[in-house]
Amino acid sequence: MSIGVGTCAGPVLGSFIYTFLGYGPTFGCFSALIFISFIAAIIMVPSKLNYSNERLMETTNEQKTISYI
Repeated sequence: MSIGVGTCAGPVLGSFIYTFLGYGPTFGCFSALIFISFIAAIIMVPSKLNYSNERLMETTNEQKTISYI
């Protein structure tokens, strides 16, 4: 859903900003939006994967071996 909304709203919003403010502010607005999205992804995406106990085969030397059977 969000991809569809972004695909539909992005060009409209970009052309609106470009028409009234010009090229520089358009570049600045969307650069800021990408930067905020990047920071949010760094904060929200976990740094470790969470595997279920069924896929976990054994623990040796503090490393987890995963079974793909």
